[in-house]
Amino acid sequence: MTDPLYVSAYENKCIRLFKVDITPEALEKLKNPKPDMPPYAAAVAELVGLDWVDGTYAELFDLSDLEGLGLANYLLQGAGVSEAVITQHRDRLDALEGIVLILYTRAFEEKEVQLHPRRNVVLVEHFEEESTPIAFSEIPSKAARTPGPTQPAPSTPHGTALKAMLMLPAIAVVLGGLIWLLSR
Repeated sequence: MTDPLYVSAYENKCIRLFKVDITPEALEKLKNPKPDMPPYAAAVAELVGLDWVDGTYAELFDLSDLEGLGLANYLLQGAGVSEAVITQHRDRLDALEGIVLILYTRAFEEKEVQLHPRRNVVLVEHFEEESTPIAFSEIPSKAARTPGPTQPAPSTPHGTALKAMLMLPAIAVVLGGLIWLLSR
């Protein structure tokens, strides 16, 4: 198994769930910082030992906010983790209390990073988002299966006239040059 705290630059659709041991007051300060405090994204990054993450792909919240939904169902319905994976971890996920941090792969902006969580931040689980299988079927329309014409379209009278009008000045210059040379 690979290190769940290592993020490859090519990683895609992974979710890391951390348990964060802070008070609700500290959570509120992180989510709504005063002007002299680091912004939310920087505060989240600091929790996992980085300088910066994209805060759009980081969720820091108190599990009591899920009111009856539960963390397992939240990850299933809101984060795209598969039913099979949730079933394996449901009891442990639903037993969690307090504040959690969910970091999606896109939070790391396609950069290779090694996470170094603070002592009060513990990795609970590393999930992969469920991908919709892609099915390739036969194209129903004959027109879509048949390649287009291989020969260029025939020229129109307008196109021919346009070409002639553009060539006339060039021919006039060449003839004028010849006449001038011969007259010397």
